Amino acid sequence: MNQQKIQKRSRLFMFLFYFLAGLMVLAILLSGTNYAQLSVTTDIGMFVTFYEQSLVNSTTSHAEFWYSIISFNFIAIIWITIFLRVATIFKCISLGTPIFSQTIINQLNHLILWLYGIAIVPMFLFPLLSNILTGSYHFVLGIPSGLFLPFGLSLLIEIFKYGASLQYEVDETV
Repeated sequence: MNQQKIQKRSRLFMFLFYFLAGLMVLAILLSGTNYAQLSVTTDIGMFVTFYEQSLVNSTTSHAEFWYSIISFNFIAIIWITIFLRVATIFKCISLGTPIFSQTIINQLNHLILWLYGIAIVPMFLFPLLSNILTGSYHFVLGIPSGLFLPFGLSLLIEIFKYGASLQYEVDETV
């Protein structure tokens, strides 16, 4: 695939991830309304369901409402950061940065840290928030499947590092 096609597709993905970040900002803004029922899982997952006002008020207590708002917004901010990081990577590629460059590898390393965060932070955040707001503990034991994505990307980054070193050797040879 030639460089122009890669740049064109990267621009498309850049706008897609900016759009996803915008949707998350909108979800944060709507999360404080009486029409949204929020659900955040300990895995990589967030759900916003919209109901009529009477259904939300009758089914949730005040503490549960704040628990969902705080946990949803915290996780949404992490997702916004991830989406913006990915958009930045695609922006660099669309501007002509070689894929096997140290810049892209460094940005992928930062992205992986945020992906580990989105998989691990809820395991500590949810019990803490549950204890503070409701006086009970909410523990989920297990390995979140969201950890497999950063593990896989770590392997991919090692391939990129090797590709970058090969690219450097080829550039130095010529």
